[in-house]
Amino acid sequence: MAAKVPIRLSIIEILRLVFLAIFYPSRFQEEEAADCKTLETRPNADLIRVNIVRSSYFESFIFVLTAVVVGWFTAKISQFMWVQNRPFAIGLAIVGTAILLWATVAVKGWEVASFSTVTLGERLNIWVFRFLYWLGTMLLIAAIFLG
Repeated sequence: MAAKVPIRLSIIEILRLVFLAIFYPSRFQEEEAADCKTLETRPNADLIRVNIVRSSYFESFIFVLTAVVVGWFTAKISQFMWVQNRPFAIGLAIVGTAILLWATVAVKGWEVASFSTVTLGERLNIWVFRFLYWLGTMLLIAAIFLG
């Protein structure tokens, strides 16, 4: 099967699917089965490799930039509002590191790959991984600015 174009989903729809996967896995499986039935009729993906590489680097730059900016704002807000001590910064660093390790180990442990990251299960895997990685990075940046 050729690589297919995934259906674009809103952030609300992504959050709904993550919620279903965590709390109602059977309903998520129904959604995924319905989505998989439409794979054959979707258009093939544009596989110009250089475009994939360029967009991946741009998206990852924006991803990291938002984590750094939000981490910096989190540090500044916590300095002004309530906390200006070293143990809090160390705690943020530990929690951020733990989240990054958790996300990394989870993705390495999940062997989810069948249709070029188009199925809902594969996309859910990516969404959760990216969110955990963003959260861990943001906490580490906040810890750096607090420490």
